[in-house]
Amino acid sequence: MSSRRLQFQTIVMSILFGAAPFAQGQVSSDWFRNPAISPDGERIAFVHAGDIYVVDAEGGRANPLTIHEAFESNPVWSPDGAMIAFSSNRFGNDDVFVIPADGGTAQRLTYHSSGDTPVDFAPDGRSIYFNSARVDHVDSVLFPSGGLNELYRVGLTGGTPTMVLTTSSVNAELSPDGSRILYEDRKGYEDPLRKHHTSSIARDVWVHDTRTGEHTKLTDFAGEDRDPSWHGGNEFVYLSERSGDFNVWKQRLEPGARPEQLTE
Repeated sequence: MSSRRLQFQTIVMSILFGAAPFAQGQVSSDWFRNPAISPDGERIAFVHAGDIYVVDAEGGRANPLTIHEAFESNPVWSPDGAMIAFSSNRFGNDDVFVIPADGGTAQRLTYHSSGDTPVDFAPDGRSIYFNSARVDHVDSVLFPSGGLNELYRVGLTGGTPTMVLTTSSVNAELSPDGSRILYEDRKGYEDPLRKHHTSSIARDVWVHDTRTGEHTKLTDFAGEDRDPSWHGGNEFVYLSERSGDFNVWKQRLEPGARPEQLTE
């Protein structure tokens, strides 16, 4: 399902980036963001006008999951498809919330003054992983900055979050057995919307072994490699500008593996 989700995101991104007149805060009737396909492939959660909606993958009426004056974004499905985590600025800055996928009351899980963005559920569905620029570990060599996030985990019922990685790991996704974490690194302050950017701070895809603590760099393109998702046990798919504009690529989970372009 990860590759389907990524390809759907690519299509939506192409629509959004072509909608420049609405980039200044206006919201059109076809402005959809943050698409997320359910684990069974039957439903799609997305953001429209600051609320979370869910629609059947085959099309039809989209039903609002949240109706609130605050801005809700970044929906993430639980492994069983029963819950959706999302971020909301109901209390000032973005916090992580969770809500039943069929509708109900949203429960707030994080309370920090830094913005929190959910990225994935644990394989057992009992906790949620999220990005937040709170405070680096005392041993971290990263320059402390609100632009370089850490990865945290919080229980589905709340409680004190646990730092998972001090490495700035964007769009992190756990393997089905939870033993590895795919992520894109962020090592500078370049605007992520800058197209065709090549430099030493362009993003790459990495994998973290949660058992050994080892980080392995998987891509080496001088430009942008982003949004990795698992594709089976030994492959991953991701977005890359190595062919010009962002397209979907597939690669084996080993350094130096030859990437295969899937979209044109």
